[in-house]
Amino acid sequence: MALNPGTRFGPYEIAEKIGAGGMGEVYRATDTVLKRDVAVKVLPASFANDKERLARFQREAEVLASLNHSNIAQIYGLEKAGDSTVIVMELVDGPTLAERIVQGPLPPDEALAIARQVADALEAAHERQVVHRDLKPANVKLRPDGTIKILDFGIAKALDAQAISGGQAAVKATPAVTETGVILGTAAYMSPEQARGKPVDQRTDVWAFGCLLFEMLTGQPAFAGEDVMLTLARVLDRDTDMSSMPGTISPAVRHTIKLCLEKDPRKRIADIRDVRLALAGTFETGLPRGTHAAGPASRPAWPIAAAAVIAGALIGGAVWLLKPAPVQVPGHVTRFDYELPAGITLRVPVTSVLDVAADGEFFAVNGSNGIYVRSMSDVDARVIPIPGPPAAMVDIVLSPDGQEVAYFRGDPAPQLVKVAIDGGAPVVLVAPINNPYGLSWETDGTLIYGQPDGLWRVSDNGGTPERIIETAAPEQVYGPQLLPGGEWLLFTLASVSGANRWNQADIVVQSLTTGERRVLRSGGHDARYLPTGHITYVFENVLFASTFDVETLTLGDERVSMIQGVQTASLPLGGSGFYAVSGNGTLVFVPGAAGPAPTILQKRLVWVDREGNTEPLPLRPDNYTMARMSPDGTKIALVVGSVLPASDPPPDIYVFDLETENLTQLTFDPLGDDSPVWSRDGSRIFYRSYREAGSAAVYSIPSDGGAPELVATSPTGQNPAPWAISPDDKTLLLVDALSLEDVNLATLDIANSDTLTPLLDLVENVVEPVLSPNGEWLALYQFTGAAADAEINIRPFPDVRQQRRPVGPGMHPVFSADGSEIFFFDRAGLSVASVQYAPFRVGAPQRLFRGQYWYGVASPDGALGRAWDVDPSNDRFLMITMPDATGGETGEPSSVQINVVLNWFEELKKRVPVPSR
Repeated sequence: MALNPGTRFGPYEIAEKIGAGGMGEVYRATDTVLKRDVAVKVLPASFANDKERLARFQREAEVLASLNHSNIAQIYGLEKAGDSTVIVMELVDGPTLAERIVQGPLPPDEALAIARQVADALEAAHERQVVHRDLKPANVKLRPDGTIKILDFGIAKALDAQAISGGQAAVKATPAVTETGVILGTAAYMSPEQARGKPVDQRTDVWAFGCLLFEMLTGQPAFAGEDVMLTLARVLDRDTDMSSMPGTISPAVRHTIKLCLEKDPRKRIADIRDVRLALAGTFETGLPRGTHAAGPASRPAWPIAAAAVIAGALIGGAVWLLKPAPVQVPGHVTRFDYELPAGITLRVPVTSVLDVAADGEFFAVNGSNGIYVRSMSDVDARVIPIPGPPAAMVDIVLSPDGQEVAYFRGDPAPQLVKVAIDGGAPVVLVAPINNPYGLSWETDGTLIYGQPDGLWRVSDNGGTPERIIETAAPEQVYGPQLLPGGEWLLFTLASVSGANRWNQADIVVQSLTTGERRVLRSGGHDARYLPTGHITYVFENVLFASTFDVETLTLGDERVSMIQGVQTASLPLGGSGFYAVSGNGTLVFVPGAAGPAPTILQKRLVWVDREGNTEPLPLRPDNYTMARMSPDGTKIALVVGSVLPASDPPPDIYVFDLETENLTQLTFDPLGDDSPVWSRDGSRIFYRSYREAGSAAVYSIPSDGGAPELVATSPTGQNPAPWAISPDDKTLLLVDALSLEDVNLATLDIANSDTLTPLLDLVENVVEPVLSPNGEWLALYQFTGAAADAEINIRPFPDVRQQRRPVGPGMHPVFSADGSEIFFFDRAGLSVASVQYAPFRVGAPQRLFRGQYWYGVASPDGALGRAWDVDPSNDRFLMITMPDATGGETGEPSSVQINVVLNWFEELKKRVPVPSR
């Protein structure tokens, strides 16, 4: 209702209208008794008979009456006149924060002063179990004296007491849009849970506070679209662009805003009190802003400490575990831990799995679903988006400027690639590479890596690699690093084979000019030269340090144990210790037990029924990577070892007799054999052999032992892998890979040809062909880019282009022995779908069991081919357990912990002093 000047409500006389909103019209009025100006809020006439509006209006008055705080506009009374009810409130002179922001971003000091008052007011409301639910710049008034007042508790709600204490919230958020289209709460400041109409608690105000502070500092809303629905979509689906924040804003404030704007309320800061304390500087170390550590690589220390403390203090179950609270000041060593997200393991831990940026600002970890990049000032890591199948990525290394990461990838043809740290298309630098391991990125713009024949160097822009150090079997090199001056190369040289080769290796330097080689120390591996005048290395999972004179190439006699328990590569191929040191003294490592490490991935074979019950097979633990049942179900062809990542010894094929429980080695090729396929009568096994470096061929061998026979060869660079055979034993189906981006299907007429015939060549990668028992239908999976997007489909055979019957998302299809079902890996476990042939029909997939098993040849995530098989009885599955070292045979793997030590050089110099000259 429009009120004319002079209208009276009890002692209050209306002067003029000063505002309006969805919850009412506001007027300036005079209290004729106390002689003061007040604000009078009245419902619009259109809502006078709306019971819900009236109830909400009454509730606002009750909420304001329960609050008494200097930064919250006070209520003076509730007056009724006829059919009208008005709320009489404190009149606050001055502009709203929205009006102030229109003029441009606020200076950081002014913005933070306002933010602290807003946080203080919200804290008072939350202590009274009141959630505002509509905090926005228009509801914050700025008085001329600098005091702020929060207005409009029109949609505030009272919480159940246990919500404040961390229990279940008892307040159900009103949906964002009512049936009449009225927005309850403002879209751009709504928390995701509020926008979805889900229960809310005080964390919804924490979200709105983050939006408010962001907008004050940038002049732009954190989430805004052309209309309400687009804005809500951005709130629900998009992250805030923190890059628009002014460069003068401290990392601690940035980090606080980021934690306020976590979409998942479980990850958001839970208490506005902690936000207020953070903004007040409670978590800072006390160093004056701009104070720097000495040295060219110095940087302000307090933002890291503040961010780390905030992360530990504000987030229940946070990934930072502070030991002790990190007060990072020059000369002080600070330690903390980081855990990879639940269920994420180290990807293919046979060579280096982590690296740290040269300036110590972040580190990267090769996790099972991508490269995790973890900034020292953030709580959570982010995953680099890398197109293509990432499962075989090994040996990651960061560029000297921290802008890119390089790694080896590939099956069937290993490649050296690099990708921007922010993601993008990988750039191939060298392809193919023969069994690469050990990688460094030097400041002169080159990468150095190992192969079985020595160390090679290539420009980080690509080109033709050159061999710079030659070795001959059984020698193996690992961990190259170019010493200052560019003439001498530091690396580890293993001169013997066997499981313990790296603990028996030599740490050497060799001149790239004269070829002179000097042994610095016998017994140790993965040595690193540090600018402090030290060399670190690993021996029996302990990190040691000795002094080193880089000018005379003299290693000190001392061997000081610095870290007891550093995890090392799980296979003797790569002599990697899982640690990295930045140029300014940040140490990052994966902790492990001291002493000799397991030399192989100890995995076991188990039967698993449809309900997930397990029964172990009577076989010793070993590095099993693939299992295939014989057609009659009496024998198992096993691959022990792998080509990528390369194992030592290389992979060979064994046959286990389930009746006699005898295990027999079938192949003995020095470069490895894998991908066994049983003939239908069980008399022979077809397989892929790497008898000649750089190329693979198809062989067959009697299943009870004998001489192998060459079946088909392939051009250099192609790696055809047998995958299935026709019911009449005449046609072999193969995966024919030209590269990681070009994987197709082929067939081979076993009796009449030694040449592969293309079967299916699509833009997408098509892999793992299997035939139905009647030989008329072909199942496969295909994908573009990452294999995580793989889709299984069934096609008529041999006319595979005629039609495609989708089964669903997944990998590794296998028909049951009778053809009535198709089993597959659904990225979490095994699922099954029924198959009907007349007419042809595929049923909806049904989940079978879940569990931590080695689903793929290269890793548990199903990478590089099916590792498991189905018993011909169709009621049990042959599975390979997770390695014992990662948490047991079939149980959940333990979380992967990364230890970080800031200013570690201070500890190193104290414990291993460099002699003065």
